[in-house]
Amino acid sequence: MKEEFYKKLVHDGYESEDVIESYSIVGLYKSEQILIQQFFPKKGNILDIGCGVGRTTIPLGEVGHSGWGFDLSPRMIKAARQQSKKYGLEIDFYVMNAKALTFADGSFDGALFSFNGFDHVPGYNEKIEVFRQVFRVLRPGALFIFSVHRMWCPYHMKNLIISGLRTSIGKIMGSSTSEREWGEFDDELGYMSFMNLKGWDRAIKDSGYELIFRQSRFQLAFKGSWRRLSKAIDGNFMHYVVRKPKSS
Repeated sequence: MKEEFYKKLVHDGYESEDVIESYSIVGLYKSEQILIQQFFPKKGNILDIGCGVGRTTIPLGEVGHSGWGFDLSPRMIKAARQQSKKYGLEIDFYVMNAKALTFADGSFDGALFSFNGFDHVPGYNEKIEVFRQVFRVLRPGALFIFSVHRMWCPYHMKNLIISGLRTSIGKIMGSSTSEREWGEFDDELGYMSFMNLKGWDRAIKDSGYELIFRQSRFQLAFKGSWRRLSKAIDGNFMHYVVRKPKSS
C-alpha cells in the first residue's frame, strides 16, 4: 500500500544514527515557547506528537507539565527516555502511530505536533485521521498547537516544482509516479507531503476544530523587529493553534 510505503520511508529516515544525533538537542524554538506560554495551561497533561528524542517534551516537563511523548521510531523513543533521565524527569514515552492513538478519550489538556512532523503524514485523508485521533484524546476546550511547512516557501519551491512535473508526466505516461500527488516529494528524511493554507483550513474545519491562531514562525519570533523582514524568505513554517470545542 502507498501509505505503508511512505510510512516506511519516514520510519527508516528517523532510525538513522546521524538523524537521531542531529535531533538530540533539547529546547523549544522561540516561536514555540511564545505559543506554549500564551495558549497552554500553566500545568496539565500535554501530549507531544512525533516527539523524536524529546526536544519539546523535556522543556514541557521542566515547566511543570505532565509530558507524554510518542514517535514512530523505536530508536528515537529509546534516546528520548535516556534524555529525560539525564534531565531528572519522569516522562512517559511510547512507540505509536498518530493515526492509531491508544489513549482514552479526553485524556489531555493540550497537544503539540512540532517542527515538520505533520508534513510526514501522507495526503489529506491521512492528515484528517491524525486530526480526529488528537481531537478524540483532547478534553473539551483543549488546544492543539502544530506547525507545518508553507507549501510555496522559496526554500521548498525547487522540490515542489520538480516533484509536480514528475507527477504530471507520470499521470500522462501511466508510470508509477502517477501515484504521487502534488505537494508530495522525497527528502533526506524520507518523505514530505505539503498542503496550502486552504487545505489546512479545510482539514481543521472538517475535523471539528475551531481555528484560534495562525502565524509564521519568523513573524512570531521577530515580531516588531527589522529581522522579521530579513528572515521572511526563510519563514518556511506556519504555526497553528486550534481548539476542540467546549461543547464536544
